[in-house]
Amino acid sequence: MEVDLVRDQAGIRLVEHAVIETPKRARGCANFVLSLRLPASKGDVMTDRHDRSAALTGITAVALWVIGFVVLKQIADQPATDATPALALAYFKGERNAILAGTFFFMLGTVFFLFFLGALRARLFLAEGGARRVTGTGFAGGVVAGAALLFWGSTQAAGTLNRDNLSPEAAQVYRGLAEAFMYATEPAAGILVLTTGLVIVRTRALPVWLGRISVVVGLWLLIPPIGWAALISAFPLWVIVVSLVLYREGGAAGPTAT
Repeated sequence: MEVDLVRDQAGIRLVEHAVIETPKRARGCANFVLSLRLPASKGDVMTDRHDRSAALTGITAVALWVIGFVVLKQIADQPATDATPALALAYFKGERNAILAGTFFFMLGTVFFLFFLGALRARLFLAEGGARRVTGTGFAGGVVAGAALLFWGSTQAAGTLNRDNLSPEAAQVYRGLAEAFMYATEPAAGILVLTTGLVIVRTRALPVWLGRISVVVGLWLLIPPIGWAALISAFPLWVIVVSLVLYREGGAAGPTAT
């Protein structure tokens, strides 16, 4: 009797194969194969659990983004970018606590987004193979998007922290800088979403329907006149959907069904 020990994604399989020594024994054991599946090791279980937890950071990121936006837009009554210098100064001087709270939640959400980005990169990196140029390009776009979102929050926080020495014109500049960083987020996020879709469609690392949707959303983000609409609507939804798919797929890295 020969025994083979085979390790796969579900754990360890102990496979016994009959050895044909004589014709008589062959007639009795020719098709005998016994497979005993043992439970996965503790390390494998912990790794899969960590992978699933990392996938959910995208949902956490979007939730914190929404909280930050609500605090800034509704409670702090954030003025538009074309607001007068006097209105911008009144915003930074009179809404200090709300601005700091809103930007804190928003930047904390961006930190979780970076963890989500790492989970997504790990999945695509294993699937693409070769030089992983597309995955690397998408990861770079995600990092730039995360940095721009952090700067979006930090410029507003800096404005209210410096409120005592702030002139009306400087207040208007702070407000405008925040939106400039948001504008820069659009193409960076577009690169992340588009390249993710391309890798998925080519490798089946995740469901193909997700790859096709990603290509469409990525192209939408890359169109300047309308990219802002995708950034505030389609992009957060995309992060949530990808998080859920990564969580469902767990730590497996092989191709998935269409």
